[in-house]
Amino acid sequence: MNRGDLVNFTVKVVGEKQLDASLLLLKRNVTDMRDLWPDVDDLLRRKEAEQFSSQGARGGEKWVKLSEPYRIWKERTHPGKPILELEGHLVKGLTQAGGRHVFEPQRMGMSFGTTVPYALWHQTGTGRMPKREPIRLLKKEDALQITKLMQEFIFKSGQGYQRTLI
Repeated sequence: MNRGDLVNFTVKVVGEKQLDASLLLLKRNVTDMRDLWPDVDDLLRRKEAEQFSSQGARGGEKWVKLSEPYRIWKERTHPGKPILELEGHLVKGLTQAGGRHVFEPQRMGMSFGTTVPYALWHQTGTGRMPKREPIRLLKKEDALQITKLMQEFIFKSGQGYQRTLI
């Protein structure tokens, strides 16, 4: 096996590598994975729904509590709304297709995210606001599920096979 036989799959969020997986395949045979990416997008949106419903705990640790003044204001103006869900734009943009959700499939990769402008502030934090990562893939299960989708797609499409006549 040489490095050229590996197909790599990396998930980066604002430059931070969150997931890295490799499949042993003949790379030169894998040329177009656009039909796979909608399944990966569906999976990522489900993971995001878990991240929001767990208030960040799914990704490793629960999101930092709101400051007391903001919590009081939010409870008064938007009663019952959880952290990162004031108007619902961010959660919808990461968990529901269409609208502010970003899904851009390419031949050998895809983009996933949201057009909500303040998503980056929550992902990285600011001088006034702590980091509360809406996108966080830390579980080995995430890598295994995405890798399994990739393997199934490649082998069903025949792209991963080296065909030789004996």
